[in-house]
Order: sequence, then structure tokens, then C-alpha cells
Amino acid sequence: NDNSQENKIVNKRGRPTRDITSKMIEDEDGRKLNKIRSLIKGKYGKDATLIILAAIKKGWMYEPTFKQVKDEFGNIGSRQGFKNYLDERKYTKEELKIVIERLECD
Repeated sequence: NDNSQENKIVNKRGRPTRDITSKMIEDEDGRKLNKIRSLIKGKYGKDATLIILAAIKKGWMYEPTFKQVKDEFGNIGSRQGFKNYLDERKYTKEELKIVIERLECD
């Protein structure tokens, strides 16, 4: 038994799914995603989506699907709310600037 079980790809029906790491840009060590995780923890709705938007604006990630965000960060609200709040016009320049600054890796 050569443990090839772990590397086996299961062909599921429908559209292939990719997790949120496929949306990350230059994050091989996972530090950026961990930073996003730590900021989003306990947040919901508009506040959670603002963090995703800030990461996109900062060039850390491409826009993820609602499912990718939900699978990674848990229940952050509704699909409609997520799509709605991914619009930077929903926030002040200051709100976005503050969160982008909070994303700096320590």
C-alpha cells in the first residue's frame, strides 16, 4: 500500500470546484490568507465582505465566489449581501484605507 489513496482525484459531476487558495496571488506560504482569516474571524455581512474587498484592492487575491468565501470563512451572510457589498462604493475611502492598512503582514 503506497498511500496513493491521498492523491487520488475524485471526478465529481458538475463544475469543478477550487478553494479560495486558487484566488490568492503570490501567497505560497499562506501568510496573506492567514492574515485575512484573522481579520475576518467573528465578522459578518458588510464587515466581512469589506475585508475581502480590501484584499482584492491590495492585489492579494482575485475576486472569489461566494461559495469559496463561505467554505473558507464560514457563514459571513447571504450571497446577495456578499455581491452587494463587494462594491467599493458601499464604503467610504477611509473605511477601505483602514482595512487595507490592517492587512499589512507583520
